[in-house]
Amino acid sequence: MKYKKNTSFASCFEKESGYPLSEYLAQELPHATYEEIGIKLGISKHTVRKRAQEYGLTKNPNKSNDNEINSFEPDILSKEWLAREFLIELLDELAALREGEK
Repeated sequence: MKYKKNTSFASCFEKESGYPLSEYLAQELPHATYEEIGIKLGISKHTVRKRAQEYGLTKNPNKSNDNEINSFEPDILSKEWLAREFLIELLDELAALREGEK
């Protein structure tokens, strides 16, 4: 997709595709990374992230709104999360054993 510098990418996208960029990003973001979307659209991942932020489609750690759709929830099945939980349990057991020795 080619667009002139004075024309916004969003308006060019809407003219070519027939629907707003915000709807496209809302549909694609749950399934693809910024880089993958950028490759599809022919723009940088930074531009994709910037547009997603403008439309309120990104996770914002500074907001404390529990009703926010995109609020962070850890993936409890990820290896990092499981390893962290295992280490916490292991440290708790080790502390309990040390208390028992005293």
